[in-house]
Amino acid sequence: MMLRKTENQTNMQMKSPTQAIRLRIWIALGVASFLSGLIAFAPARLAEGVANRALAPQARVQIADGTFWSGRGAMLLRSGGSANEIPFTWRFDALALLRLRAGVALSADSAALAGTVKVALGFRTIEIRDANLRMDASLITAINSMAALLGPAGTLQLDTRPGESIFFNYRGPQLINGNLKLRTGNVMLRSVAPRVFGSYDLDIALRDAAAEYQITQSSGPLKLDGGGSLNWNAPRQFNYRGIAGAPADAPEVLAPLRPIGRPLADGRLQIDYQSGW
Repeated sequence: MMLRKTENQTNMQMKSPTQAIRLRIWIALGVASFLSGLIAFAPARLAEGVANRALAPQARVQIADGTFWSGRGAMLLRSGGSANEIPFTWRFDALALLRLRAGVALSADSAALAGTVKVALGFRTIEIRDANLRMDASLITAINSMAALLGPAGTLQLDTRPGESIFFNYRGPQLINGNLKLRTGNVMLRSVAPRVFGSYDLDIALRDAAAEYQITQSSGPLKLDGGGSLNWNAPRQFNYRGIAGAPADAPEVLAPLRPIGRPLADGRLQIDYQSGW
C-alpha cells in the first residue's frame, strides 16, 4: 500500500507542472483572443489619420463604414492634374496570423484600378501576396512625375506568383523583394507617338532597390525582346538591352528609338540604353 501511495504522489507531482503550463497557455490564448476581438471590432476610422499621413501627398483614404474586421472606403489618388476615386472593401485575413502578421484582403472595383490583393503588416515589412490587379497606365504618373511627360496610356495587369510574397520595408531604406508578372495592353506614350505600340508580358524580379525585368512576350506594331533593370535609389537608373522591330509597312514605329539604337541588316534595331531618371 505504501508503495502505491508513493507512486501516486510522484505521478501527481509530475503532472502538476505540466497542468500549470497548460493553464498558462490557455489563459494567454484567452487574453490574446479578447484583445484581438477588441481591436478587430474597433471602428476603422481610427486608422484613417495614420493611413493618410503615410500616403500623403499622392493619395488620401476615406473610410465610409466598418471595423478593422471588415468595411468599405475609397482612395483618392492624384494622377497628373486629376484625382481618381477608387472604391474598395476589406476583410480580416486570419491566415496572416500564422505568419505573425496582421493582414487584410482588399478588393477594388473602378475603371482606374480593379482586382484583389492581400496585405499584411509585420514588424518591419509589409507583405503583398495573392495579387491580381488591373490598373490604368495613367496611374503611373501618380508614382513618378517624370512619367507624366510621356503621357502613358493602356492597361497594366499585376500578378504575384502562387504561394509567393513581395516584401516592402516601411522602416529604413526603401527596399522591395519578390517576383511579379506584368502584362501590359495597348501601350501608348502620347508625347512620343500618337499610336499604340503594342502589348507586352514581363517577368520582374525585385531585389532590394532594383527591379530586373525580362520581356517574355511581345505583340503589336513594335516588337521588343530583351530586358534590363530599374534602380529607384540614388543613383536612379534605367537600362534596356534588346532588339526592337516593326512591320515593313509601319517603319515609323521605330522612329523614336533610332537615336538610341544600332540598325541591323534586317531593319531592326539593336538597343543598349542606359539613362538616369
